[in-house]
Amino acid sequence: MTWRIFLTNSSQPDLDALTPADSAALTEELFAWVPNGPPQTSSQVVAGVQPYEDQLPSGISVTYFVNEQVPYVGVVRIRRR
Repeated sequence: MTWRIFLTNSSQPDLDALTPADSAALTEELFAWVPNGPPQTSSQVVAGVQPYEDQLPSGISVTYFVNEQVPYVGVVRIRRR
């Protein structure tokens, strides 16, 4: 199975604020999700949607939702911790 990774419009300002090095690390780490999907380790239900938040090895935190039927990941927030 191949997962699609989408950066939503709400994540664009966060992406724009990253340094070039952080942006490169984020791209590499998100591409690692393509074969097997995201880790989906920390979740909660908000307004009927189940978002997940995981910290990547680079220290960047990503909030996202998944659709396992399609399968795709929609990134909604990117933060440097």
